[in-house]
Amino acid sequence: MFICLSCNTEIVLINKDNYYCSNCDKNYRALLGIPDLRIFSPPYLSIDDDWSHAQELVEHFNDYGFEGLLGYRYNYIPKNSNALI
Repeated sequence: MFICLSCNTEIVLINKDNYYCSNCDKNYRALLGIPDLRIFSPPYLSIDDDWSHAQELVEHFNDYGFEGLLGYRYNYIPKNSNALI
């Protein structure tokens, strides 16, 4: 069960790529069945840019494997950021 972070209501799976909160009429996209429940962007990357990068990682998983994708992701984050890795 997943809860909407805006109103604390249970969200429901609409299809494999979308969850929905009927209380506040908010849609949450999902990738590999995992909903993106973020409300705020991290300071170093917009949510949309991060989402695009996550989709790219999924597309390349079979090319790199898990360990290779970790290195790929690490190299993507700007070196001058205060991001937690």
